[in-house]
Amino acid sequence: MNYGPAGNNFDKFKATNPISRRLMSGFITSLRDLLSQAQADSVLEVGCGEGYIQELLGDFGISTQVAFDIDYPIVVDARQKVPTSTYFVANAEAIPVPSKSFDLSMAIEVLEHVPSPDKVLAEMKRVTRKYCIVSVPREPIWRVLNLARGKYWGSIGNTPGHIQHWSTGGFIRQVEKHFEIIAVRQPLPWTMLLVKVNQ
Repeated sequence: MNYGPAGNNFDKFKATNPISRRLMSGFITSLRDLLSQAQADSVLEVGCGEGYIQELLGDFGISTQVAFDIDYPIVVDARQKVPTSTYFVANAEAIPVPSKSFDLSMAIEVLEHVPSPDKVLAEMKRVTRKYCIVSVPREPIWRVLNLARGKYWGSIGNTPGHIQHWSTGGFIRQVEKHFEIIAVRQPLPWTMLLVKVNQ
């Protein structure tokens, strides 16, 4: 299954624009805060892309890292960026690991790309013992900011590959069908949740 364009053709993690850097600083601070709350010894990243989150996890001192993506060339890129992590290729709707394998699973900027977020969330719950962290672009702010920087006018600011769209409230309602919400962060322009796996 191909989910279409994997990213937004804008490298937000390495942006040099002062506004973009400020926004990413808020994102990274929120992620670090939620990871600190989770206190996880083992982490699975769902949809690792080119490895930017793997790089951050290493910076945060989390050593046991496993990651996958649906796209083999992207996994190769991630492995080159952070060779100390373990990688595989898989569909997030059927994660090929045993149940309760990890303290924490993460889907950072992934769920907006998938046809069935509920299937992905259910799989994350299955493979996780304690917590999950999930983040998505916050709509309609995300589209407005895209338009403000002159991007994606033909699709009214929608980033290529984004097939799901949530406000913060809508995303909370989507996720709480599967998990207990522990913490909500709203670093502009994202919604980021720490959630608990109830046994």
